[in-house]
Amino acid sequence: MTIEWDSGAGPGDYVSNLNSFQSEFLSSLNNAAQSITEQGVDMAQDRAPVDTGELRSSIRGHVEDMMEQTAINIIAGAEHAPHQEYGTVHMAAQPYLRPTLEALAPVVRDQVQSAWDSAISSAF
Repeated sequence: MTIEWDSGAGPGDYVSNLNSFQSEFLSSLNNAAQSITEQGVDMAQDRAPVDTGELRSSIRGHVEDMMEQTAINIIAGAEHAPHQEYGTVHMAAQPYLRPTLEALAPVVRDQVQSAWDSAISSAF
């Protein structure tokens, strides 16, 4: 018994499709990382305890590409930021960054899945 199948596509078409997929996926991931960073900064600022507003206004985010990896950085630059997050011997912790990261986990999963699906559908 012989089964033959002719997809009509040659090796060059598959290479082109894979290149298209890679380009689309990386572009979508970069867009997702930017969006997640913005959402994370907003969430951390909303969660940050406020006395003078210095902590809240010091929260920034940026996306960093590092050798085939993308890092999303959300940073509180105020000098007292770690004391608020972790507490001290004189003050209880008032976490704002860790809850933000926990809340972002499903967002990251959804956005990566969406980028994957979009790249697959556009390339193949």
